[in-house]
Amino acid sequence: MKRIMIKIVSSILTTIDKVKLLFKPKWRLERETIVISPTSWKSFTPPLNSSRIKDLQYDIKYLELNSIKRSDFSKIIAYIGKLEVGQLKLFGQELQWLQIPSHGANGFERKSLYKNENVVVSCVKDVYSDPIAQYCISAYYLFNTYSFRPKGKKSDRCDIIPDKVSIMIFGVGNIGMTLAKKCYQMGWSVFGVKRHVPEHLPECMKAIYTLDEAMTHLKDADYIVNILPEDDSTKKIYDIEFFKAMKSNALFCNVGRKSAVIDKDIAYAVQNGIIRGAILDVHDDYNYNTPDIILTGHSSSVSRGNDEKFDRYFSVQLNAFLDGQEIKNQITLR
Repeated sequence: MKRIMIKIVSSILTTIDKVKLLFKPKWRLERETIVISPTSWKSFTPPLNSSRIKDLQYDIKYLELNSIKRSDFSKIIAYIGKLEVGQLKLFGQELQWLQIPSHGANGFERKSLYKNENVVVSCVKDVYSDPIAQYCISAYYLFNTYSFRPKGKKSDRCDIIPDKVSIMIFGVGNIGMTLAKKCYQMGWSVFGVKRHVPEHLPECMKAIYTLDEAMTHLKDADYIVNILPEDDSTKKIYDIEFFKAMKSNALFCNVGRKSAVIDKDIAYAVQNGIIRGAILDVHDDYNYNTPDIILTGHSSSVSRGNDEKFDRYFSVQLNAFLDGQEIKNQITLR
C-alpha cells in the first residue's frame, strides 16, 4: 500500500511539472541565455509593480566580452558592460537588442556596425538627470566661493549672485529639461537651445532657439550650460567667436562632450576677461593657466543612487524585451 501511495504522489508531481511547462510564460529568460552586467552592479532589481517577476530567471555572468567563447555569442540577447563598437559584429545576426549604459548614442548609432539590420539599440534616460542638474546649479553658486577652488587658487572675479539669474541650456533633452525645471522653480529665467524648436514651449522656458538663432541671444544669459550630444554638428562649436558673443560677466559650464569646446579658445577667453569664468566637468589634459577655469573629474553624473536606478531601468527594459513590448529610449540607427 505504501509503495502504491508513493507511485501515485510521484505521478501527480510529474503531471504538475508537465502542466507547468505547458503554461510557461513566453517571456521567461532561459538559463542558457547570457545577460552580462558590470561588476559594479550588484544585481538586477525587478520593478515593484511587476506581478510576473517571480518567474523570470536572470543568468548573469560577470565577464569581460573577451572572456566569452565565440560559440556563446549567438546566445546573447542583451549586453551591458565594457564594449567597443568594433566588437559588435562578433554577435552576428543573433544580436536582437543592445542596451548601452550611456545617455547618448556614443557612436553606437551607426547601422554599419551591426550584422543584424533590425537590431534594437537603446540608451539610458533619467538616471543621470538629477545629479547633473544639481551639479550645474551648484557650480554656478560655488564658482564664487574659494571652497570650490584648489588651495591657494584665489580669484578677483568672485561676485554676489543676483536674485534673478538667466540661464541658457544647450541641449534640452531629459537632462536639460530636468535642469530647466529646477532653475525655473528657483525663479531663474530659462532659455533652451535645440536642433528643432518644438511647437509648444514648456512652461519652464522663456524661449527655445536653434543653434544658429542662439548666437544672437547669448548676451541675454548670465550662465551658459552645454549638455549637447556629440556629433559632427556639435564638435568645436564653443570657439572664441562664441565666447565673444557672451556677456563679459557670464559663466560657461560643460557637462556635455569635451569635443564641443576648443581648449585654447576658452582659456584665452577667460584669461583675457572676455567671459568671467568656466566650470568644465569634461576636459582635455590641457593647461588652462587660470584659477577661473575650474576643472572637475567627469563627476557631474555621480550619485550613490545611480546603481539602484540602473538596476531598475534595465529590469524594466529587459522585461519589455522578453514580453515583446516596445523598448524605451531606442536610438535611431543611420
